[in-house]
Amino acid sequence: MTSPDWAATDAHLDEYARLRSANEHVARAVAELIHATQQVGDHATAVALSQAIESLQLTQAQLAAASERAYAQAELARRSARQAAFQRQFDEATGASTLGDESTP
Repeated sequence: MTSPDWAATDAHLDEYARLRSANEHVARAVAELIHATQQVGDHATAVALSQAIESLQLTQAQLAAASERAYAQAELARRSARQAAFQRQFDEATGASTLGDESTP
């Protein structure tokens, strides 16, 4: 039995995990900045913090989209690996029977 090659799937899942972790870190930073914005009394500082929050929220959305793509690519790689393994099994099975047919007169 031929085992699928999971290298591509594992690589995409690792990327997915890294992106999810980065997204969680950004989410915590956003939460801390929101809390800081509520605590600050200076309007100029509050505006600057709000701009930083908006920027980080954009980064957070981009990380979420990238992690979704990485997960989807992992699923595609998983299916491709399975299909390649099935194809190898089929080729081995048909190659063995074809060789046996050719050796008989």
